[in-house]
Amino acid sequence: MTGVLSISRNPLYLGSVIFISGMAFIINILWIVVTLLVSIVLCLYILIIPEEKYLAAKFGDDYEDYVATVHRWFGRSVG
Repeated sequence: MTGVLSISRNPLYLGSVIFISGMAFIINILWIVVTLLVSIVLCLYILIIPEEKYLAAKFGDDYEDYVATVHRWFGRSVG
């Protein structure tokens, strides 16, 4: 597997988190980081987990292999 989806199962969410974190530090507004942390938790339970359940039901073993290989946010499993 190649490309961005071989590094993160949620590259759009990861990119958004990195961008917003960077902007918060550049403009030095700490409350944005706190709000971002709350948003990440909400995103996880409202968007990501239901989407992963749907994908597991739709693609079965292929998706389970993908989940075992690529981390949710960043990185690959070794082995």
